[in-house]
Amino acid sequence: SGVTVSGWAFDPETQFPASLGVVIDFARRPNLLAIRQRPDVAAAFPGLNEWHGFSESYALEPGDHFICITALNIARGFDRDLGCRVFTVRMAAGPERLQPVWVGT
Repeated sequence: SGVTVSGWAFDPETQFPASLGVVIDFARRPNLLAIRQRPDVAAAFPGLNEWHGFSESYALEPGDHFICITALNIARGFDRDLGCRVFTVRMAAGPERLQPVWVGT
């Protein structure tokens, strides 16, 4: 059982992949890189390539959990909180799926 977090993010001031901070149950997890293919994002933002998606699964015990995602700033500006969610993991064969549309920085 667990959770899958997926979405997209980019920093308009750089062409480097966005780095995302992940906190689950108030414990920091390794950063994610937005390096997965997302042609829908490229279509929505002319001039942007399609490699700004992210997706990661985390094994979690059944019960209530809290997760926050932050887009970490690369150039000028500030980090951007993309949101927090409370969710329940049930005993199941596959992970719960959280698929919010995380907004670019």
